[in-house]
Amino acid sequence: MITPIDLQVNMNQVHEIGRAEQSRNTAVGAQQNFLDDEASRLANQKKERLEESQQAEHAGINDSLADEKEEKRRRFSREREKEETVPQKSSADVMYDDRLGREIDIFK
Repeated sequence: MITPIDLQVNMNQVHEIGRAEQSRNTAVGAQQNFLDDEASRLANQKKERLEESQQAEHAGINDSLADEKEEKRRRFSREREKEETVPQKSSADVMYDDRLGREIDIFK
């Protein structure tokens, strides 16, 4: 059995119930926006990490290629230095001049 006083109390509290429902609905929307922002931030972060790892991999490959090129240059310069050194005279037919090179034709 509902008495009129109970109905009056219930009607006086309707606006408070409305405020509580409104704040709940607002909180759900704010929470959804926060979750969306967090998901997009994580997706961007994963993409950046992937790009960084790919750049590091390319940098490693480029470094190794540069090292190989440098080693080839060193080898070439060593071979060149060996060629430029004064050869030992094994026979009288071969002459050497610093300006002209190893083999010199001598016409008499």
